[in-house]
Amino acid sequence: MNCSLLGLRAFALRALLLIAPTILLGCTQDRIVLLPSPDGHASKLQVKHGATATELTKPYEQVAVSSGGSPRTSVLTPVQVQKRYGATLNGMAKTPVTYALYFLGDSDELTDESKMVATQVLAEIGKTPLAEVVIIGHTDTTGTQDYNDELSLSRANVVRDKLIKQGVEPNRIETAGRGERELMIKTPDETTEPRNRRVEIDVR
Repeated sequence: MNCSLLGLRAFALRALLLIAPTILLGCTQDRIVLLPSPDGHASKLQVKHGATATELTKPYEQVAVSSGGSPRTSVLTPVQVQKRYGATLNGMAKTPVTYALYFLGDSDELTDESKMVATQVLAEIGKTPLAEVVIIGHTDTTGTQDYNDELSLSRANVVRDKLIKQGVEPNRIETAGRGERELMIKTPDETTEPRNRRVEIDVR
């Protein structure tokens, strides 16, 4: 197995730790490395190969398995992990970052302040080449629900288009409009509230 594939398996591990304590292996050779938990808490992972189960409990502990042999465990140093998988690790999205951009009333035009914040968003995305960007549009409670649904989606699409013009790949961006369903500031119906006229941008 080449280093790029090994790196991709290490890249996937953080997600697997959260959703699947057991990994089923069917390839000719696999290496699984347990990365430290981002929040510093202890973590562990069980790797199952045929009838054999191996548990990884130490940061940077790895198990190598093949179709014709028994699993072999060892503990790498941070330097070794960086040397072998550095390119992949450096491309991984960091802890999710959320930005909020605000809009003028009854409009999909950004406020002047938010136009400046948009520059920071582009810079953050540039730091994480493999990042996914989720843009959710919102409105305040003025207007009908149908109108606000359309306006919130329009706001999300405006931000999406700005990112694409800056070179962000369209397939890395998801957009949605939530209208007035998820208010930042709870208000009665037909209430103008600038903080509810926003898009939220998650860089993951």
